[in-house]
This record gives sequence, structure tokens and C-alpha cells, in this order.
Amino acid sequence: MVTAARSCAVLGQLKGGSMASAKAPFGKASAVFGKPPRAARTAKPRSTHTTSGRLEMFLISATVFLSPMNYLRTDLIYFTLSDLFALATVLLMLATRRLATQPFGRQTPSWYAAVALFLFGLMLGSLVKGNPTTATTVFAQYIFSFVLLPMAICARPHSEIIFLVKIFVVSVALIMLHGAFMMAFNPDDVRFVSRSGRMYGLVERENATGALGAVALVFCQWLYFSRKISVAVLLLLSAPIAYGILLTGSNTGFFLALIGSFLLIFLNGSLRLLAASIVVAFAVLAVVALWGEYFLPEIFVKRVYGALQSGDTSQAGTFEDRFALNQEALELARETIWIGLGIEQYRVVSAHGAPVHNTYLLTLTEGGLISLIGLICLPAIAFYIGWRAFFGRHTHLSGALTITYVCLFALSLNGFAHIYARFWAIPLLLAMSVSLSQLVATSRPR
Repeated sequence: MVTAARSCAVLGQLKGGSMASAKAPFGKASAVFGKPPRAARTAKPRSTHTTSGRLEMFLISATVFLSPMNYLRTDLIYFTLSDLFALATVLLMLATRRLATQPFGRQTPSWYAAVALFLFGLMLGSLVKGNPTTATTVFAQYIFSFVLLPMAICARPHSEIIFLVKIFVVSVALIMLHGAFMMAFNPDDVRFVSRSGRMYGLVERENATGALGAVALVFCQWLYFSRKISVAVLLLLSAPIAYGILLTGSNTGFFLALIGSFLLIFLNGSLRLLAASIVVAFAVLAVVALWGEYFLPEIFVKRVYGALQSGDTSQAGTFEDRFALNQEALELARETIWIGLGIEQYRVVSAHGAPVHNTYLLTLTEGGLISLIGLICLPAIAFYIGWRAFFGRHTHLSGALTITYVCLFALSLNGFAHIYARFWAIPLLLAMSVSLSQLVATSRPR
């Protein structure tokens, strides 16, 4: 297993090119986001020239690198190896007075308010109808993911955020390589391969692995468009990630990858690139339609390709089972608009004995309307940050990435339950920070 430190050293050689900074065309970004947090103003020189700064960068890099590796965790509680490095990062930043209490500038109070609404509804339902003990555990998980992690990751210089994005992409690529190796040489290892023959690797969840692969592909494309990596590195990283998505047999991962890639290309604004992408896409689709069953992985042909060819949703994995859970959740929601069932209580009352795999519906049934409003506000705030960057003269590409990722995040919530796992929070924070860090940089007087 490649260590986080070695990955940092390798990725350091991948750095290349940076966008020129200038004043924002619609006024200083500080007018929108307020003054940069203290950490954002001081992190760059200290992380470059001080021991504590270098240690901090190593710890946060390890946090990001290990975040998709859900397998590396304790059995007693949900606490991963990535969490250990994240906690060490937070403690070090507290000791050096560099913890960013306002990681999103002026948008920080809105973010905290959204998290508070989301958790208030869930806790209220747990106190009235559910299990407060279970609720407290999940409550702490969400605080860790959406309050502490932003303080540690966001409000960093743009160059550091770019480096962390590269770390994340390399991590997902290695996870896909590891999963492909297990599929090929040890397919009976149920730690990394499901009994149905789907790869879930170190993430331990098939659809989550596919979704993370889609996100990593989008990050990869963006790094290339913004001239942070070469075309050779793009292909080197994208190939195992794309193949890994196929091995998961995940409809969710496959369609998120398609949507994310084309949305980023469209938002890039280059008509030549868009036209070339459409031509290539049609060519690939033609080849797949004619000969796909001869070279695509068997699990992908069984779960995705066959359903696309026949139009039969019953072949598309567990689509019908999830649809039944969604219908049940809509029925339950009639009684949980104001006070929900409480955290982790859906599976208790469900006739199927399982939580609905739709974060919006799960939140509505377990936390009520208050929690649902808070949940929706989180990607809305991220979208706003990306929207402001999208219309900046020198922040356009950063805004395009943030908007693309937020769209993928909002779509993916239709296929998953609770999202406190760190592999959900960290890519969202990185996508937001790409825009925020560049807006802060372009607002500084030259």
C-alpha cells in the first residue's frame, strides 16, 4: 500500500501551471465572502517554511488520501484511519492557532445554520420517537464530517487545495487497482468482492465505490483542463478509475461518471472541446453497442449493459427494490413532516427491514421537514460559491468544477442513506475549496 507520505512526494512532481490571478470582474471576492479566515491568510508561508506547517500538511494529506479507504476502521465505533489523521490535524491547528473557525468566509454562518437545522430535526425525532443513544453517536459523526473537517481542510491556499485534490484522485485510482487485482486473482475474498461478483474494494460499498470513481474522473478532467497535470498523467489515472467503475457494476457510478464528464466539458465553455467530446462519445457508444459484450467486464454486462440494451429495469441491479423502499418512505413521510422517526429508526418500522436508499426521503422520515431543509441548504451553499467563481474572469474553471461536483452530489443523494462517512464530506469540501481559495486569492491586492 502506498503511504500518504510517498503519495505526497509523487504528486509534488505532478504540479504544473497555475491560473493567473487578477481582480474579480464583479468586484472583490471579499465583498461576497468577507475577509479571508486567519488560516487562509497565513497558511501558505507557514506551511512552506515551518516544521509545524509541514507536519500539518502531511497530516491533512494523509486524511484526504485515506478518506475513501473505509475498510481501515475500528469495529467498535465508526472511526477510520483517516479520522485519526484528521483529529491529529485539528489538534495541531488548535495548538498553532491556525484552525479556521470561518472556513467559508461570509458563507460560514449559513453553513453552520444548515448543519444545525439538519441535526436539530434528527435529534428532535430521536428524543420524541426514537433512540437518543443511537442518535448521539450519529450526531457526533455528522459534526465531525461537516463542522470539524471544514475547519481543517478549507481556508487553505489554492496551491494546497490543488495538491489535496491530486491526493484524492491518486487514492481512488489505487483503490480501483487494488479492487481489480482482487477481482482477478482472489474473487472469493468477500472483504473486497461481493458474493454477486461486484467490486467494492476498500470502500466496502459497491455503489459508493462507483460514485467515488465518477467524482475522481471529474477531478481528473478538471486538473487537465486547468493545466495541473499532463495528458499522460490524465490517462494514467483515468484508466484504472474508469475500469473500476465498470467492475462495480454500479448503475449509479456509471451514469454519474457520464453526467459529470459532460457537464464539466459543457461548463468549460470550449465549443471545440464539446464538439470533439460528442464525436468521441458517439464513436464509443457505437463500439459498445455492437461489441460491448465481448470486452466489457461480465458484471457490468449483467447489471448495466443488459438493462441499457433491453430497456428492462429489472435487470438494472436493485432498481425495483429501491423503488419499493422509496414508495414506502413517501407513505411514512405523511406522518413525519414535523417530527421524524429519529435517527436509524426507519429500518425499525420498515416492512423491508432496511433504510430507504435515498438521503432526501430518509432525512424527511427520520428528521422531518426541518432536517430536509438543512440538508438541501448544504449543496445549495456550495453551489452558490461555485456560481460566484464561475463568473469570475480567472476563476471560471474552478467554478465549473464546484458546480459540476455539487450537481453530482445532489444526484447521488437519491441513491444512498446517511452521508456522514468521510468519503462523502471530503470531496465536497475539496470541490468547494477549489473555488473559495481562488476567489480569496484573486481578491488580494497586488
